[in-house]
Amino acid sequence: MLLLVCQVSLAAESIAAPAGKLMIIGGALRYDNLQIWQPLIAAAGGSQARVAIIAVASAQPQQAGQQVQQVLSTYGVSAGLLDLPRDPAPDTEADAKDQAAQQSAVNRIDQATAVYFTGGDQRRITRALRYASGKPTPVLEAIIRLYQRGGLIAGTSAGAAMMSERMFANPGTVLSVMQQGATASQALTSGLGFAGPGILIDQHFLIRGRLGRLLAGLQANGTALGIGVDENTALYVEGQRYAQVYGYKGVMFASLPVRSADAVSGVLRIPNAQLHYLSHGDRIDLQTLAITPAADKQAIPQETHPEAAQLRTRYGDVLANTVIPEMMFQLMESQAGQISGLAFDAAAKEQSTGFELVLRKSPQSRAWYGVSSGMTQYTVTGLQLELLPVTVQALQIQPIQP
Repeated sequence: MLLLVCQVSLAAESIAAPAGKLMIIGGALRYDNLQIWQPLIAAAGGSQARVAIIAVASAQPQQAGQQVQQVLSTYGVSAGLLDLPRDPAPDTEADAKDQAAQQSAVNRIDQATAVYFTGGDQRRITRALRYASGKPTPVLEAIIRLYQRGGLIAGTSAGAAMMSERMFANPGTVLSVMQQGATASQALTSGLGFAGPGILIDQHFLIRGRLGRLLAGLQANGTALGIGVDENTALYVEGQRYAQVYGYKGVMFASLPVRSADAVSGVLRIPNAQLHYLSHGDRIDLQTLAITPAADKQAIPQETHPEAAQLRTRYGDVLANTVIPEMMFQLMESQAGQISGLAFDAAAKEQSTGFELVLRKSPQSRAWYGVSSGMTQYTVTGLQLELLPVTVQALQIQPIQP
């Protein structure tokens, strides 16, 4: 069954007509997670796969790269670590050592079927693959050639964040980005754009409560679609369009039809966004946002939950670990038309800016669940989201005297 949730208009592709695939991994990927490693290896060429590992994002690139190389070898895959300079000289003709390292990496990528980026700091990736002028290095040009001829680009954590045209880099806390705006807080910088235009990617998403900063990034950048991938979870994308979720948790999709005036001036305000949550086996068309739940999932009848009257309708901290998807699930299993919560600094000593987040059902809201993996996995589509700034008074906590 195909559910058309909403329509998003995307600009011309930044990387022309790629025939290749992406495996966007939210971080903390377990080496025994076959739900991700098996499709990753299949997309890389199966038994014929040849993977070039790029670990420049890591503080210890040799160690990080060798760990991935060992994992891939246990699955029978040929893989090798590229030794790249982190800050390539602006003139490779004047730096023989840099030029030799670049050419060696280019030769290996031209023979590879896939490139795998480890986690760490995504700014190290973009610095290593672009000159200070912004011009791509020969290594980045080789990666783009691999992508265009049908190869796989996989990346975890930092390796996922850099796949959009804009990426988060040293943004501070989620609440501070919401309070200042992504522009004022300098949360965004240029990524590598493998995912195509009109998309902003965030990682470690649900476990670190990053929906607020993703919304701020969308507002500030005027981006059509935000994708938040949780840990030990991946979004597999073909041709910058057709995608499927693999792994332990899920992927959040947020689309903003209206750009608020507050997007530039500072504090975040979202009058009307759409929110969708997909888990293992679910598919989505990134251009139309048509969503197909996994075949093993069943529709959740609305307003029939046996404990509907006991479900919460208001949450105290929407930025906490996995609270947003929990709110989405509870709303779809209850008779309520909306559910809300607050985001604020509980340690503030004086009055501060917080946020009220409201999720509402719409005529397009639907939900499914499946248990084939041994745990309940949900799919929720078509919820409306409103996020408004509020003034929060300093909390005063007094012990109860016996």
